[in-house]
Amino acid sequence: MKRFFFKTRKKYQPQKIPVIRGHCKKCGNCCRQLNICEEGKWVATSRHFRQILKESPEYERFEITGKNKNGSLNFKCTWLNEDGTCKDYTNRLDICRDFPDSMAIMNQGVLPDGCGFEIYIENSFEYILQKTVQQEKRKHFWNQLKNGLLHKTFLSKIRISRKENTT
Repeated sequence: MKRFFFKTRKKYQPQKIPVIRGHCKKCGNCCRQLNICEEGKWVATSRHFRQILKESPEYERFEITGKNKNGSLNFKCTWLNEDGTCKDYTNRLDICRDFPDSMAIMNQGVLPDGCGFEIYIENSFEYILQKTVQQEKRKHFWNQLKNGLLHKTFLSKIRISRKENTT
C-alpha cells in the first residue's frame, strides 16, 4: 500500500519560449543592423552571402557591415531613407516584414535602441497546462483520501483483482 501513496512523479522541466510584444515605431534601426538566416543557418561568410545573391538577387540591397559576437555577419539595408523608412515598404522582403523574429532572439533578445518591440521569456502553454493538470490531480487525490473514498475504492479494486486471479 505504501507504493500507492508514494508513487513516483515525473518532474517536468519548464519549457521557456520567447514572446514578442509591442509595435514598430518606424525608426529604421532594425535596418541598420540585421542578420540573415538561410535554411536554419546564419550567414557567417561573404561566400555564403554571395551564394544567396545568386538565388535571390533582391538581397543585393543588404551590405555587410561586420560580424557579431556569435560569428554571423551583420548587414545594413541600403534601401533605408534618411527618415528611417523603407524606399519600397509595400514590397519589402520577408526578413523585413517578419522582424523581430528568430533574428532578434539569436541576438539574446537585444533589440535596436528605440525599438517598439520587447522580448519576454515565458512558460509555454504546454508547461502551464501540465502543471495545472498535475495540481488538479493532486487536489482530487487528497480530497478522496480525506473523505475516505480512496481507501474504499482501493480496497474494492483489490477484491476484484483477487476474484479474477482465483477463477
